[in-house]
Amino acid sequence: MVGSEEPRKQALVVDNSKGLRLLLGWILQEVGIEAVEAGNGTEALQILGTDTQFAVAIVDWDLPGMNGIQLVGEIRNQQKLKSLPIMMISGRPHSSDAEYALRSGVDDYVIKPFTREMILHGLARMGLVSS
Repeated sequence: MVGSEEPRKQALVVDNSKGLRLLLGWILQEVGIEAVEAGNGTEALQILGTDTQFAVAIVDWDLPGMNGIQLVGEIRNQQKLKSLPIMMISGRPHSSDAEYALRSGVDDYVIKPFTREMILHGLARMGLVSS
């Protein structure tokens, strides 16, 4: 029956590295989540301003211009996005950085370099995929 298919889950992947966005897209595709890419925070906010409903946003901390923490703040200040699950990926390995990100509104924190399993485990912790 045409049109009876459940809508595909989408994730917003925000990173200035095209290669990292592609890698995350492949990982997400394995679990039935389509990646929508943004190269910076401004682009991410433009995409989030559309009617598209995202299952999760995966945000790099170190973005050009608006960093990932600032982007998370902007997302959390918007009523329609307050409950959007956010995974932050970062090259900052210190627990104080992870704690700061979590206090800033991030739901999960993954340190670079990450593995496929680390991303999938984070998605599972947020209830987006089965573990």
